[in-house]
Amino acid sequence: MKSAIHIVCGSLLLLVSATFAFAQTPAPTAERKSNNKEAVRIYRRYEKSRNETITETRPMPIFGNILGGLDMNVSYISQGKTPTKPLSVNITFMSSNPEHEHRRDLTVKADGEVLHLGTMEYRKVPDSNLGFIGRLSLSLPIDAFDRIASARKVQMELGVEKFDLEERHLKKLFGLMNAMIR
Repeated sequence: MKSAIHIVCGSLLLLVSATFAFAQTPAPTAERKSNNKEAVRIYRRYEKSRNETITETRPMPIFGNILGGLDMNVSYISQGKTPTKPLSVNITFMSSNPEHEHRRDLTVKADGEVLHLGTMEYRKVPDSNLGFIGRLSLSLPIDAFDRIASARKVQMELGVEKFDLEERHLKKLFGLMNAMIR
């Protein structure tokens, strides 16, 4: 009887692991030309309950460490199972800086062009390490996202913090842009 329980539990564990591994498949993307051959992974998943397909990067650390800092995620949503070209792209930051609750304007300088994108929406979310962190989000028009994703040099100013996106960040944004149905 014990061996039968172990077999059933082992089978269920294997099934759950396989389901999770295959549930989120990378969308095909073009790679930005560079000497670095690191693959760009863009993820696409279908949410049956909402009849939506979500295409996204995974959270990209901008600075800091596991105990605090700033991470960025970019995504877009299509209705139904077939991805379509979006009208807007969602940019989300997870921040441990309490200043972002009150100072959350986002300005981007892409290859010298300054884009004043507006004030990000702020929401506190529970965090196992810090208690709470801030989730800042903003919907960008597709043309603004295209200018940012196509740029060679991008500097962002979020509230009180200014930072440059690194090549790895730019490759992900470019990959997300290329995953869009044109």
